[in-house]
Amino acid sequence: MINSLISGEKEYNYDDFKVLIADRKLSFSAKKCSDTIDKDGVKETKEYTYDSDSNTWVYEYEKEVLGEKIKMSETRTLDVTSYVKTCDTTAAILNKKVSEVFKFYASNNAYRITGTYKDSNQQAEVEYKFGKDGLMTSSEEKNTDLKEVKSTVEKETFSYSDKQLTIK
Repeated sequence: MINSLISGEKEYNYDDFKVLIADRKLSFSAKKCSDTIDKDGVKETKEYTYDSDSNTWVYEYEKEVLGEKIKMSETRTLDVTSYVKTCDTTAAILNKKVSEVFKFYASNNAYRITGTYKDSNQQAEVEYKFGKDGLMTSSEEKNTDLKEVKSTVEKETFSYSDKQLTIK
């Protein structure tokens, strides 16, 4: 609560959060994203390029398969609008209401989505942070296997530029 007062952050219900995002008409000019991933202390970096046609960020890399190098790619969305749209589906898969899994926060300069889920096998906790333009700045996901009593933590930090990334 004190943190909310200092940051000007306010909690919203799911529908009001969607309205807030729509009313703010978020946009960005970034074309390049650097994603620093720390999964249980193992770090890697991925460089994404924005594809405005599909509203996705594309990471291209080469992988050796049966002695041949094959060009591969993975895509993901990194904007708050796309993330909030998936909350219905995620909650439905878990047989829960959105409000039972996720909480939504916003200030004048940032957005945040948190989530928690627990069943007899696992416990998951997530936090996604987005900047004023609606692009993700960080994410943290902690998954605990309750049967094995083992947790994994994955943290990501994103930085953006409007320089076009050249893929070789």
